[in-house]
Amino acid sequence: SDWPAGWPQLQQQLLEAGRGSRVHATLALNFFRNISEAIQSDEISRLGTPRRKALQAHLRDTSQELFQFLAMAVVSLFPGAPELERSAVLLVTELASVLPLRAFLAADVDSWLRAKLLGDAAVRGAVLEAFTELLAKDAAKDFKDAPERMMQLLAGICALTVHCQGGPSLTADEYEVHRGMSVLVRDFLEYNKPSVERRPELQALLHGAAANFLRYPSVCVQLEATSMLPHLLR
Repeated sequence: SDWPAGWPQLQQQLLEAGRGSRVHATLALNFFRNISEAIQSDEISRLGTPRRKALQAHLRDTSQELFQFLAMAVVSLFPGAPELERSAVLLVTELASVLPLRAFLAADVDSWLRAKLLGDAAVRGAVLEAFTELLAKDAAKDFKDAPERMMQLLAGICALTVHCQGGPSLTADEYEVHRGMSVLVRDFLEYNKPSVERRPELQALLHGAAANFLRYPSVCVQLEATSMLPHLLR
């Protein structure tokens, strides 16, 4: 039978099994990532429109349960498991195209991603891609429904730009993360100029981020910062 209607207990069974071991937790997260990919790609699956809508509605309706499991697995049950953490980040990336941004904010997913971006070199690139998928879109409805959390999210992102500094010890991977951060902020601005224009406090945060990137010792990053300025001028 088709899931979820024909097998309603499957999700609970998967999540319960995932509590038993790191391997099972990773498999559970990968299952939901595969579902998210299938919803979005005609090449991966031949889902009809009704089936696609049913799966998306189910993920939306059960997203908090799924995020609760994700947090429990990577933070409490199996901390420091690289494969599991990467699966968690990749799941967030795929779900970003299926669920509204406010669903991630309600579960505080952004705080976990921000911590990984600062502290875990192994998944920084994947985390940055997840943030890009979350923010490179029109977030007007998210600003309307969750204004305080949106401001917290963007304040956290802008605060990270302080850590984008060059120097003799800068590695290629670190540079790519710093450059990716500048692209992330630029893309958010391009999609959300009306929302930014209505919020002076957000403009101030983004001005600070642009200034940090303008001081960065890379022409590519400085050019991204320069392209932000027209979106911040009224």
